[in-house]
Amino acid sequence: MESSKKQYLIGISCTLLGAIFWGFSGASSEYLMEVYHLPAPWISMVRMLCAGIILFVWLSFKQMDGLKGIWKDKVSWKSLLAFSIVGLMANQLTYLMAISHTNAGTATVLQYIAPVFILAYICLKSHKKPNRKELIGISLTLAGIFLITTHGNIQSLVISSLGLSWGILSAITLAIYNLVPIKIIRKWGSLVVTCYGMLIGGVVGALLFQQWRIKVELDLSALGALFVVVVFGTVIPYTLYLKGVEQIGAVKASMIASVEPLAATVFTAILLGTKFTMIDIIGFLLIIATVILLAYKEEKKQHEKKKINKTSLT
Repeated sequence: MESSKKQYLIGISCTLLGAIFWGFSGASSEYLMEVYHLPAPWISMVRMLCAGIILFVWLSFKQMDGLKGIWKDKVSWKSLLAFSIVGLMANQLTYLMAISHTNAGTATVLQYIAPVFILAYICLKSHKKPNRKELIGISLTLAGIFLITTHGNIQSLVISSLGLSWGILSAITLAIYNLVPIKIIRKWGSLVVTCYGMLIGGVVGALLFQQWRIKVELDLSALGALFVVVVFGTVIPYTLYLKGVEQIGAVKASMIASVEPLAATVFTAILLGTKFTMIDIIGFLLIIATVILLAYKEEKKQHEKKKINKTSLT
């Protein structure tokens, strides 16, 4: 009993820390864009390439079989390419573009609309209508977006239309990011898939946007912020989050990870002096409530399945 309790606490701590680091990373990215005028594509590509290299070196000592084996399976590497470009690269880029046109807190919250797009995809695929709780979740999300973007005045937008568009695109790409690699993650593990996703996405993005042509001047402060984005915003939180998933399960972990938008909002306010109104905060909480509601529903479903399986075995 003590062992399972300790395992549970470790899982919660890892997931919570991972989400907080992700939030801090968003604020650090905004700092680089605001103070050093670094383009979002540049930060995105550098982040992915550096994180991918670090993960590859680490995994070469731990999971070399997985690093090699995934390329021998035709179905797996095709899914990996789709995940890397349409999922991971597109998500990193659209998220940072959303930050550049709004702020880290707002962009992170808008990205958390993703569960609604995942729900829509599942309903369309299974030809089922959303149930009552799912409809409540969708309503909360729409209400949250309305408050964040208009502050209650339907005749005007308080954030730029570009910021809203990039935010919604980041949510769509996050949904793709979550749906596309499910089978290859089960087969090869999350870290192997994430590692190659970062490397492939970084290389393809660099070739598409040719960010090496941009001259940048980085002092120690900028290098420190970039280090935070790569290590504390990518490598460490992914590792911590996956450890948390291993200890407490994906559903509970996703509920705890909804702390990320709050962390991004707090860090943005503290580090960059961004001011949020009470209406903004209410809008943020409505969207986060959707994540928790849908995750709770999924946990309940899984619990009922386990109960049925136990009953059938006895």
